[in-house]
Amino acid sequence: RFAADAGWKPALPGPWVFRSRCRLEACAPEAWALPGAWAFRERKRSPERRLPACHLPRHTSDSHDTGRKITPEGVDMSKGSFILANEALVERPAWGQMLTMSRPAVGARNIVTMIVDLEPGAGHNFHYHAGQEEVIYVLDGAVQQWLEEEHRILHAGDSVLIGASVVHASFNTFLQPARLFVVVGPCIGESGYSATDVSDQPRWHALR
Repeated sequence: RFAADAGWKPALPGPWVFRSRCRLEACAPEAWALPGAWAFRERKRSPERRLPACHLPRHTSDSHDTGRKITPEGVDMSKGSFILANEALVERPAWGQMLTMSRPAVGARNIVTMIVDLEPGAGHNFHYHAGQEEVIYVLDGAVQQWLEEEHRILHAGDSVLIGASVVHASFNTFLQPARLFVVVGPCIGESGYSATDVSDQPRWHALR
C-alpha cells in the first residue's frame, strides 16, 4: 500500500504511474490524483479475451436433480431429510440390534447408515452384500472382524473397508457390549441393502 505524505517525495524523478504487472510509466503531472502519492491505473482488458457468454456454465435449480422423491404428504425428499431418534428403523436380529438412519424410505439413494449393537458372545456370521461396499467403524467396545480368511481385533476408533460382494463377519468375543457405526452403499431394494449368509458353507464354517 502507498499512503500520501506531504513531507515525502518519491526518489524517482517526475511523476510515475504503476500499471499492471508492476510496470512503471511516466505520465504528466496533471495525471496524479493525489500530490505526493502514487497513481494507480488498471490495464484495460481487451474484449476478445473475455469468455463468450455461450461458454459460461449455466446453473439452475434442477441442474443436479437426478429424480425427485415426493411423499404422499407432498414432501420433496430429494434434497434430504431430518431423521429424529424416534423415526429411525429399529431391528433386532438374532445377533444383535440395528438402528438404521438413512435408507430409501427417507430419501437415501446411495448410502445406508446404521448403528449396530453386539452383545458379548453375539456376532453377524459370515455373509456378503452383493454389489455393495461397506465400512464398519467401532464406536465402543471391541470386535473380532473378519475380511474373508483374515481377521483383526478392532477397538474403538478402528475401522474396516469391505469391498463389494466380499465375505466378512463381525463377532463380539469380549465381555463388554460393542457398538458399531456401519455404512453400506449404494442402496439396493426397499431396505437399502441385502445380505447373503454363507456361514454354512465349508470354506467359512471351518474358520470358527
